[in-house]
Amino acid sequence: MNGAPPAAPADPHEAVWREIVDLGLAARVSELEAHGFTVIPPAIACPDGLADRLLAAVLDVSER
Repeated sequence: MNGAPPAAPADPHEAVWREIVDLGLAARVSELEAHGFTVIPPAIACPDGLADRLLAAVLDVSER
């Protein structure tokens, strides 16, 4: 190996699936397919206080 990043897969669906697996969302995709919905925990959906930052930004805009 030469240390280069892995080549992009020929199938774009494979690249998307790889990202889903890397993000730990494969079980959520299965739930979505089986039930038509899934619940993504806040720790995954809004990491590092994203929800609080979004709320603060929305309130700031609405106050202006």
